[in-house]
Amino acid sequence: DPRAVQIAAAALWLKARQIAPDARPERLNLVASNLRLASLADDDPALVELRREVERETGIPGALTDTLIHALRGADHLGSLLKVDTAVDDALNQHEATLGRVKPEQGDLFAGFKPEPERIPIGKVEAKATLLELIEGFLTKHTSGDDLGLRLRGEQLAAGVRFVKLVREGIYDLAVANPPYAGAKWLADTRYVEKTYPLGKADLYAAFLLRGLELVHNGGVSAMLTMRNWMFIKQYADLRRYILGSFDVRAIGDFAVGAFDEVPNDILTVAVSVVHRSINREQLSVAQQPSPSNDISYDRGRTPRKRAATLCHEGRYSFDSSAFEIVPEWPLPYWWDRELDYYARLPLLGSIADVRKGIDTGNNKRFVRNAWEVLNSQLGISPGSNWTPYVMGGADRRWFEPLMNVVRFARRLLEIRVLADVSNGANLRNPSCWHEIGVAFTPIGATCRARIHYYPSICDNKGSSIYSSETVSVENILCSVNHSAAQGILADLNPSISFQVGDLVRLPVIQVEASADVVSLVRDAFMLEESHREPSVEFHSPGSSPWRYAQDWAQAAVDRPGGMPLPEYLERLDVELSTDHLSFALGVALGRFGPAGSDTEGVLDPAVADLSHALPYGLLFLDTTLDAEDRSDGLGHPAAVPLHEAWTSHGSAIGTRRGLRDWLALDFFKDVHKGMYENRPIHWPLSSAGKTFVAWVNIHRMTEQTLRVLLADYLVPTLSRLDGELSDLRSARDGTDRKIARTAERLYDRKIKARDELQTFIETVEQCADRGAPPTDSKCRPREHDARYVPDLDDGVMINSAALWPLLDPQWKDPKNWWKELATASGRKDYDWAHLAMRYWPTRVDKKCQQDPSLSVAHGCFWRYHPARTWAWELRLQDEISPDFRVEEPPYHPGVHDLGDGGDPPHREAFLRVQPRAALAAIEKEAIRRMGRGVRRGQVAELRILEPGLWSAHSGSIWEMELRLAEKQGAELRILAPDEPEARAAFEATHAEKVHRRKELLATLAPHVGLFANEDADDSVEESVEDGT
Repeated sequence: DPRAVQIAAAALWLKARQIAPDARPERLNLVASNLRLASLADDDPALVELRREVERETGIPGALTDTLIHALRGADHLGSLLKVDTAVDDALNQHEATLGRVKPEQGDLFAGFKPEPERIPIGKVEAKATLLELIEGFLTKHTSGDDLGLRLRGEQLAAGVRFVKLVREGIYDLAVANPPYAGAKWLADTRYVEKTYPLGKADLYAAFLLRGLELVHNGGVSAMLTMRNWMFIKQYADLRRYILGSFDVRAIGDFAVGAFDEVPNDILTVAVSVVHRSINREQLSVAQQPSPSNDISYDRGRTPRKRAATLCHEGRYSFDSSAFEIVPEWPLPYWWDRELDYYARLPLLGSIADVRKGIDTGNNKRFVRNAWEVLNSQLGISPGSNWTPYVMGGADRRWFEPLMNVVRFARRLLEIRVLADVSNGANLRNPSCWHEIGVAFTPIGATCRARIHYYPSICDNKGSSIYSSETVSVENILCSVNHSAAQGILADLNPSISFQVGDLVRLPVIQVEASADVVSLVRDAFMLEESHREPSVEFHSPGSSPWRYAQDWAQAAVDRPGGMPLPEYLERLDVELSTDHLSFALGVALGRFGPAGSDTEGVLDPAVADLSHALPYGLLFLDTTLDAEDRSDGLGHPAAVPLHEAWTSHGSAIGTRRGLRDWLALDFFKDVHKGMYENRPIHWPLSSAGKTFVAWVNIHRMTEQTLRVLLADYLVPTLSRLDGELSDLRSARDGTDRKIARTAERLYDRKIKARDELQTFIETVEQCADRGAPPTDSKCRPREHDARYVPDLDDGVMINSAALWPLLDPQWKDPKNWWKELATASGRKDYDWAHLAMRYWPTRVDKKCQQDPSLSVAHGCFWRYHPARTWAWELRLQDEISPDFRVEEPPYHPGVHDLGDGGDPPHREAFLRVQPRAALAAIEKEAIRRMGRGVRRGQVAELRILEPGLWSAHSGSIWEMELRLAEKQGAELRILAPDEPEARAAFEATHAEKVHRRKELLATLAPHVGLFANEDADDSVEESVEDGT
């Protein structure tokens, strides 16, 4: 911006006059790089003259001159990052002919001049000097010298000339800068930085670090204030290797956060780096850290304190940057001492264990649930399980990973894997680690905590994990990573809030004695905690927990000096909350849990459990119009006795003036249950508008009959009772006793209000049960048609609750928003994978199933709409799950529409009959996949298909396929099928010559020792059934 340079020029001139009043500057070497060359026309007279002069003086054609001027156009946005010298060198290098200036020639009066003038050869150095001189002449004509707004004693060079002179390399003693901290993406031309400063392409400041060292001469110094992360994180590893290996980092001013009064946050972390353009390091380098790196103070005095500490030389360190080369990626944690000793004598974690990144589902709302949302019977690691344990980001969890989340696992993640075929968002990496016990580490936060998977799990990309080997156990890994020294190293090497697999790979493995004993004790405390934590799948009943203290003890145990015994463990307990007992009692009454101390204590599966102790249908109806002593609603049922007992024992400690009924109806959901289950509650308070009537229902016991039972057994009888009471009150109101009449009048008003509220409640329940929820507002898309409410636990709490939003809205606002999102189905909030979406908007969802194969898997029309892909996956899963596996689907009915679909058998038969070439191609591709790659390669003797018909109809094609596959692996491979023996025999009987050639071929084959050895053997990427990549 020319105005900024004018301000700088005025400030410099005033400063000069302040120091030397008689100063009369002749020239100021300041310039704005706004040379306005971008708008220069190709026929500009000055440019035409420049082309002519350059060609005459150097031999370089006009086209190359234009290329050079085009490069100078970048000055407008690149500023001093523009390498004029490099642009000139490139132009000279691109000119393949001999450089030379035109030799003066005397023309002939009649013949004129020679067709090609003679040239005097010149070297590149002379040509470069000539070219720069001509460019400066051109820039003098194109730009002026009055851009600074000052009248100087001498003649000011034109702005363009000044710019070219100022950015010449190797001419400065000192370069000082506070460059912009912004990704190169903000530039008008990012490709220039990526090409010209490949080591600094991650951020503009990194490019300026390099540019500063180019502008100074040998022995010069570049000093810059930049973000400090270039000294540590992987993104700048090559930049560090270049700077630390080629130059002398003389000093570091590590100001971190709080360096600027004007930036009161903890995001801008800066450092000054003073780099000497020399490889001589006669003295140790110096760094200053005026406040500790863990100083998180956040007040207006932070910057003045840091300034004072800097002046007092607080936090001064001496270091040799070459000493840190021992650390992978050569970071610069200059304050390290014993940490370097760890790297000198200890193995790195990546050398003795596998550190692997987890999968990306591509859509966690679709594929991931909280563990309590699904039935325990649907949870497991076998291919028949609908859901499997899923490790995600651990937040503050450490030592052990509870079962918090599950991922959709039906048919071995088929739905997600099909999505990965057609979408870039899903990535099923590292399948060899699925369901292996590992140690997950926290990816987000200031501290990288580690915890063991308690259950065999699949890991999310935020639950990336470390897996044991023959040389190191999970107990060793856990204690080593959680060691305070290791935590410090990780925080030093990655000062951001995002820890990556690469950070753990380069971590030294600190040996912790008796690590197995430490983990064993912590495991016992963890299991006790889980047995008392209600959302846990291991929950039994509320109780005190030693978990918090056990974790502190474990930290002290792993941090103890070598050779010291384990610290004494004295169990200390955190007492459970009083509300835990009320919550448990409600769960018992609704049939979620077995009674404490009984044989069925714990989480129950309503499909198989004895629920004789629980309320029928998992419904607790509360009528707040009743007196406290009147238990004619659900509180009068024998199954509610645990609630009364818990209230008697713990109600007083809750701190409420309400009775049990009112507390459950009005406060329990918002104060206890919603937060306990992280806004995915398992008990729902279906409520009238004023919460006068509340029906608690457990989602695991909900069926399509639940709302009808609520109407028939509770709401309609209560309406009849209120009608009777209103009739009695009308009689009393109309009686002769005035006192009784006034009392009846007051009661009548309350009862009629309650009766109207109940009537509306009944109508809303009927609508949700029989037709579906109404639109939330005028912008919400209405249902395509009416349908009964049929909950599906696989849809999760979010979707199932959305369809009952009018009944939940008095106490829980989120379902209303979710219903609008379900109805709109837009962008990331497109939930058309849900079964309820198909019930209410079948035409829309069916259309998407035809386009998106993963949606067709979700809705059971994979064979109908994508038979080739289904066949390929069926073959693959026969290898991964079982040889008799089939992708089986019931008849497909979108919504209430009957399409006459017969399920998977007719679609499979039609595909094999109509598209045999596609079917055979998929078989060949699957055979090649089973051969493996790299170290996982192996011979495949046979591939069996379950369907008859292909061999009989296409025996010749299968015969040739077997030969191709045999040649590929160096051994015979046979395609087997129910009709194969008979079809093969018939083919061989009529093709004796082919049988003979096959025998000859097989006799020459030998197993390929290096089968696919040149291919990548890493299993980190899931192969596509579509392209095999």
